[in-house]
Amino acid sequence: MFVSTTGQGSLPFSARKLWKYMIKKNYKISQNVKFAIYSLGDRSYGENFGMAARKLRQRMKMLGA
Repeated sequence: MFVSTTGQGSLPFSARKLWKYMIKKNYKISQNVKFAIYSLGDRSYGENFGMAARKLRQRMKMLGA
């Protein structure tokens, strides 16, 4: 996955639909799915730099990937 972070650590608009789908209780993925996330952004975001990628990584791990 390639994901950029917007100003306050939010997912970009184009990824919000995917995120809403992934956080549903009944969303499942195959166990041990391998994935990579590449984070794009600007270090001037401070603590929020890469936040969107960190959220996606955490969710993928919660799903068993």
